[in-house]
Amino acid sequence: MDERENVLLIGSSGVGKTHLAIALGLAACGQGRKVRFFRVNELITLLLEAREEKTLIRLRKQIKQLDLVILDELGYVPTGKAGAELLFDVLSTAYAR
Repeated sequence: MDERENVLLIGSSGVGKTHLAIALGLAACGQGRKVRFFRVNELITLLLEAREEKTLIRLRKQIKQLDLVILDELGYVPTGKAGAELLFDVLSTAYAR
Protein backbone atom coordinates (compact mmCIF):
# COMPACT_ATOMS: atom_id res chain seq x y z
CA MET A 1 0.00 0.00 0.00
CA ASP A 2 2.84 2.39 0.72
CA GLU A 3 3.91 2.05 -2.90
CA ARG A 4 0.31 2.48 -4.10
CA GLU A 5 0.34 -0.60 -6.28
CA ASN A 6 -2.75 -2.30 -7.63
CA VAL A 7 -3.51 -5.92 -6.84
CA LEU A 8 -5.56 -8.02 -9.20
CA LEU A 9 -6.71 -11.46 -8.07
CA ILE A 10 -7.60 -13.78 -10.93
CA GLY A 11 -8.78 -17.35 -10.68
CA SER A 12 -11.63 -19.76 -10.97
CA SER A 13 -14.74 -19.49 -8.86
CA GLY A 14 -14.27 -20.77 -5.32
CA VAL A 15 -10.48 -20.54 -5.06
CA GLY A 16 -10.53 -17.81 -2.40
CA LYS A 17 -10.07 -14.51 -4.22
CA THR A 18 -12.73 -12.73 -2.17
CA HIS A 19 -11.46 -14.30 1.05
CA LEU A 20 -7.93 -13.09 0.32
CA ALA A 21 -9.15 -9.60 -0.63
CA ILE A 22 -11.07 -9.35 2.65
CA ALA A 23 -7.99 -10.52 4.57
CA LEU A 24 -5.90 -7.80 2.90
CA GLY A 25 -8.58 -5.25 3.77
CA LEU A 26 -8.65 -6.36 7.40
CA ALA A 27 -4.86 -6.14 7.60
CA ALA A 28 -5.05 -2.59 6.21
CA CYS A 29 -7.73 -1.72 8.78
CA GLY A 30 -5.42 -3.08 11.47
CA GLN A 31 -2.84 -0.54 10.30
CA GLY A 32 -5.37 2.27 10.72
CA ARG A 33 -6.08 2.63 7.00
CA LYS A 34 -9.46 3.66 5.64
CA VAL A 35 -10.82 0.72 3.67
CA ARG A 36 -14.04 -0.01 1.81
CA PHE A 37 -15.18 -3.22 0.13
CA PHE A 38 -17.60 -3.04 -2.80
CA ARG A 39 -19.05 -5.60 -5.13
CA VAL A 40 -18.72 -3.80 -8.46
CA ASN A 41 -22.43 -4.02 -9.29
CA GLU A 42 -23.30 -2.54 -5.87
CA LEU A 43 -20.82 0.32 -6.36
CA ILE A 44 -22.27 1.07 -9.78
CA THR A 45 -25.77 1.10 -8.30
CA LEU A 46 -24.60 3.52 -5.58
CA LEU A 47 -23.00 5.76 -8.21
CA LEU A 48 -26.10 5.78 -10.40
CA GLU A 49 -28.37 6.53 -7.42
CA ALA A 50 -26.04 9.30 -6.24
CA ARG A 51 -26.10 10.85 -9.70
CA GLU A 52 -29.90 10.83 -9.71
CA GLU A 53 -30.05 12.29 -6.19
CA LYS A 54 -27.43 14.96 -7.01
CA THR A 55 -25.03 13.56 -4.38
CA LEU A 56 -22.46 12.09 -6.76
CA ILE A 57 -19.78 14.65 -5.91
CA ARG A 58 -20.11 13.79 -2.22
CA LEU A 59 -19.87 10.04 -2.88
CA ARG A 60 -16.84 10.49 -5.15
CA LYS A 61 -15.17 12.59 -2.45
CA GLN A 62 -15.84 9.88 0.17
CA ILE A 63 -14.32 7.22 -2.09
CA LYS A 64 -11.35 9.44 -2.91
CA GLN A 65 -10.52 9.77 0.80
CA LEU A 66 -10.13 6.00 1.21
CA ASP A 67 -6.68 4.44 1.44
CA LEU A 68 -7.86 1.15 -0.03
CA VAL A 69 -10.81 0.29 -2.22
CA ILE A 70 -11.51 -3.39 -2.76
CA LEU A 71 -13.64 -4.19 -5.80
CA ASP A 72 -15.07 -7.69 -5.99
CA GLU A 73 -16.64 -9.44 -8.96
CA LEU A 74 -15.31 -7.04 -11.59
CA GLY A 75 -16.52 -8.24 -14.97
CA TYR A 76 -18.84 -10.80 -13.43
CA VAL A 77 -22.08 -8.89 -14.05
CA PRO A 78 -22.54 -6.80 -17.21
CA THR A 79 -23.02 -3.08 -16.66
CA GLY A 80 -24.73 -0.46 -18.74
CA LYS A 81 -22.86 2.36 -20.43
CA ALA A 82 -23.72 4.96 -17.76
CA GLY A 83 -22.62 2.66 -14.94
CA ALA A 84 -19.40 1.73 -16.73
CA GLU A 85 -18.59 5.42 -17.29
CA LEU A 86 -19.17 6.26 -13.62
CA LEU A 87 -17.05 3.32 -12.50
CA PHE A 88 -14.28 4.33 -14.90
CA ASP A 89 -14.38 7.87 -13.48
CA VAL A 90 -13.97 6.58 -9.92
CA LEU A 91 -11.15 4.23 -10.92
CA SER A 92 -9.29 6.82 -12.96
CA THR A 93 -9.56 9.36 -10.12
CA ALA A 94 -8.21 6.82 -7.64
CA TYR A 95 -5.42 5.84 -10.02
CA ALA A 96 -4.40 9.46 -10.58
CA ARG A 97 -4.22 9.97 -6.83
